[in-house]
Amino acid sequence: MTIAKNIYLLLARDVSTDSNDNMNSIIKIIDKFNINVDKQDIEKQKLVWGESIIILPVSYAIASLWLLDKKSEQESTVKVKISIFDPKGKDLGGPEQSLKLPVGSDRVSLNFNNQGMPITKDGKYFIKAQLRIADKIVGDADYPYEVDVKWLSNAEK
Repeated sequence: MTIAKNIYLLLARDVSTDSNDNMNSIIKIIDKFNINVDKQDIEKQKLVWGESIIILPVSYAIASLWLLDKKSEQESTVKVKISIFDPKGKDLGGPEQSLKLPVGSDRVSLNFNNQGMPITKDGKYFIKAQLRIADKIVGDADYPYEVDVKWLSNAEK
């Protein structure tokens, strides 16, 4: 069975892959989100701080690179599943992406560009990623980051 080693999993402002050489450009790695939140907006939506999933209006990318222990002998489908976990360990979901791994390849690079960060409260979060080939988990990784919320008053809007 193939085994994958995670080279990196991280959050950034932007990630792009060059179509000529498949190399990634990573702009501004994120290890902490400092976010302003209007408490009245949360209350109007009948969301409960610390329990409800709140989508913050931020753009970010999740970048991942995996090294397989051997070159692929046949074309196969590779999937990366991302899950975001809040400070209490609640799974807030996340994107999934797949690609065809060509014969002779031993690297998988999948990037996710996202609009809206799910949170439940401020604190330490984790992104967990699983790499699957033929629906078998061949590698996993996690990335910690923080969310620091500043509550806005009406005067600060």
